[in-house]
Amino acid sequence: VGGPSAAIHVSIEPKDASVFRLHSTAVKSGDLKWIGASGLEGAESVAIAIKDNGDYQVKLHFMEPENIGVGKRVFDVVLQGETVLRELDVAQAAGGSRKAIVREFAATIRDQTLRVQLSNKGKQPAILSGIEWHLKP
Repeated sequence: VGGPSAAIHVSIEPKDASVFRLHSTAVKSGDLKWIGASGLEGAESVAIAIKDNGDYQVKLHFMEPENIGVGKRVFDVVLQGETVLRELDVAQAAGGSRKAIVREFAATIRDQTLRVQLSNKGKQPAILSGIEWHLKP
């Protein structure tokens, strides 16, 4: 408990991807509302420097921050070069806006970089609220 946060190198493309922030009380549902309450909008790729190569469990957090309805924001998610979510519509998957969801995947890291790519398929840019990774024992 306490102490400094870990220093992590993160690259986001494009550089002008925007950030959304809400108070966690604005999130209607989800286990980790404080993670869903903020995130990136319009990012196409996120690369995170990882200390150790190996097999990881990766959790991707999403929340639709706007009341735009189903079918407006649709995107694919690629993790380590593999498409893990096709045509994700967070509002549809969560049952509405401002409801946080988490999707979990196994990923192998071989070059000390965790990569997530987002590819728009709808009218609104892709969103991503958070990324967790845990080295498998």
